Amino acid sequence: MQPAWKRRKRNANGKYEEAWERGGLPFLGAFGDLLFEKAANDTIAEFARRKIRSIVKDPATAELLCPDNVFGCKRLCVDTGYFETYNLPHVKLVDVSKTPIERFTADGIEVNSVDYPFDAIICATGFAAMTGSFDKIRITGRHGKTLAEKWRAGPRAYLGVATAGFPNLFTITGPGSPSVLASMIQAI
Repeated sequence: MQPAWKRRKRNANGKYEEAWERGGLPFLGAFGDLLFEKAANDTIAEFARRKIRSIVKDPATAELLCPDNVFGCKRLCVDTGYFETYNLPHVKLVDVSKTPIERFTADGIEVNSVDYPFDAIICATGFAAMTGSFDKIRITGRHGKTLAEKWRAGPRAYLGVATAGFPNLFTITGPGSPSVLASMIQAI
């Protein structure tokens, strides 16, 4: 007998399209085997790549936004106008995995000797419990103390949002926050 994902292959796109239009994490619930069968997961990943490529006008930017792993392993923005944002003239995607942030400046950041000025910096550092991604970034606060040094004996943050000695660093769903009791996306 054929696996379920092969039997439904012809009508899967319609179901995926319906789920994409609804948006949000339920997109992964379009079929019950998407998180358990790699071949089934590949079908939804390819659908998402086609959608992203059809929305984002610059092919290089679209490729950077396409999932390259097990679909659903990393959270995908299913769709709230997120991908259309990359078509705006003032928006540029910078792949910091290839050219890391060199420094934060008074007006923004510097990457690969190019200044990118802006009003707010949002670091999407991925998910790792407690201090995970914060340990990989050399975040330096007052008096030259790094966040890793500050948290050596364990992370301490007021309401999971602020740490003494690090003004203007807001961790939003950081250590000690009640975020583990909620969906991170809605909490943010």
